[in-house]
Amino acid sequence: MFKIIDVNGDGVLDFSEYFFFVVVLSLSNNLGKTLFNKVAVDGHCTKKQFTAMMNEAREFSAQGRKVVESGKMPDPRSTKSAEEDF
Repeated sequence: MFKIIDVNGDGVLDFSEYFFFVVVLSLSNNLGKTLFNKVAVDGHCTKKQFTAMMNEAREFSAQGRKVVESGKMPDPRSTKSAEEDF
């Protein structure tokens, strides 16, 4: 699982990799399939098409909507979560 999330393969998860994973996990199967079928041609999509799909998907998750509305990624240092929250 870590290898999948660690997109750049540097052995460290940065916040943008983690955030992307959170957005993907928050999508329902039906929504993910609908968005994929919207951009895919013959069951395949390019990196550009996938990026467009994920940009649209962000609007369907609470975390993603906050990013879209604010226009910037949240600062992970400002997160006030306790270990119990997870």
